[in-house]
Amino acid sequence: MAFNELCDWKGLLLVSSLFLSVHGQTSGPYFMVTFPAVIESGSEAKLCASLLKPNESLVMDIYLVHGNQSTLLLQEKAEEEFHRCFNFKVRHQEMCIHA
Repeated sequence: MAFNELCDWKGLLLVSSLFLSVHGQTSGPYFMVTFPAVIESGSEAKLCASLLKPNESLVMDIYLVHGNQSTLLLQEKAEEEFHRCFNFKVRHQEMCIHA
């Protein structure tokens, strides 16, 4: 358990530092979606989505996909920067997240 939490924090720090280094380079927009690398079927997981430097009205759709089945986890229309985190329950056999 502690090892998994340590890996999660290292991964989050790596992604955050890469995100921040890109943030200052060009005009945007930029998005970032974070979620656990392994999500067990039937468990609850946390997903975070961020949008930086939107240059127009945008819609971000995040789906959980397995085979030909997809479940919409987040649909966010935004004209301003945002950061949202929420928990979601993974049904059995859903395994792959697409943003």
